[in-house]
Amino acid sequence: MKHALWRKLGVVGFWLLWPPIVVYARITGPRTRVLITNGQSVLVIKNWLSPGGWSLAGGGIHKGEAPIDAAIR
Repeated sequence: MKHALWRKLGVVGFWLLWPPIVVYARITGPRTRVLITNGQSVLVIKNWLSPGGWSLAGGGIHKGEAPIDAAIR
């Protein structure tokens, strides 16, 4: 019961926070993602913004920084 309530609150929080997150992402500029493999395995990060979502590791690119440098960072 508690788990279902927290899940519903998480979904509501996600949809309430999604518009400002999109605006922030557009203001901050480009982002980078990295595909890390080990044999047949791929590293993915649990996405805290959406319920059950997974994504590749990555982040923002600082002003004047090359995309490859941001990916390494």
